[in-house]
Amino acid sequence: MHRLMFVPHAVVGAALLSSCTVPVAALAGIGVDVDGNLVGYVRVCDESIDGTTLYYDVSSRGATVPTSVEVGRWEAQPPVEATAEWSLNAPEGGWTSSKPVEPLEPGREYTLYGWTKDNTVSASGVTFTLADVAALKPGQVLHWSGRSGGKPERDVNEVSSRTDFEAKACRIIRL
Repeated sequence: MHRLMFVPHAVVGAALLSSCTVPVAALAGIGVDVDGNLVGYVRVCDESIDGTTLYYDVSSRGATVPTSVEVGRWEAQPPVEATAEWSLNAPEGGWTSSKPVEPLEPGREYTLYGWTKDNTVSASGVTFTLADVAALKPGQVLHWSGRSGGKPERDVNEVSSRTDFEAKACRIIRL
């Protein structure tokens, strides 16, 4: 099981392709602090989340299994059971980083999602670019809010205050 812990995004991708997903029990979000540094958010609705991973996808068209590159990884002690926020660059308050965040590239889509060590539940991830976060003000949270329903169907993000993010998260993950 430890091997899966090091590549949870691959596990999630493979699970999505096999129609057998890890149950979603939380919602992840991204924001910025007053200095423009990235801040991670997670709102847990059921159980707990042990940590989060930031990655980008490098899959080629027609690939059967997504290939992802991890650019940051954070673990919470104790696990998050409600709402948490932490600096991606300088985690504290129970958050540690086993892989400090690498510099992010303009135009690339990144995803921040949450996981558990035993892969029992996850936090629905938010996909974003640097341009998306550059438009945020401190206290705003960019998060997943559903699917477009169009063709091709795509994820839809929303910007909320931290208070609204906390209030909406559990309803959103049950859509």
